[in-house]
Amino acid sequence: MGGRQTDFKCPLTLGILEGPMTSLKCPHSFSGAAIRSMLQQARGRMPCPISGCPQTLTLADLYEDEPLRQRVAQFERRQRGEGTQGRGRTQAQYQTVESDEDD
Repeated sequence: MGGRQTDFKCPLTLGILEGPMTSLKCPHSFSGAAIRSMLQQARGRMPCPISGCPQTLTLADLYEDEPLRQRVAQFERRQRGEGTQGRGRTQAQYQTVESDEDD
């Protein structure tokens, strides 16, 4: 069974997810501080910031996504060459992350 590429970028900050929070209403994840800030500016309720997503979000619709945080941390370790598997691989070989997990 082939893996699929996982993107660990926050659609708000465009950086690697930090303290990821995932919506219970839609499949989107964001850096926790960024989505909290947006919700605060929007007085607690706003449309999902992902273009085309019809959902409206509140802080209650988001959860701290610990499994995603762990996958991001593992990805970052591999990027630094600190992974436990495949020692000796070059940095370039880690540019695409493959995952057999469903998000």
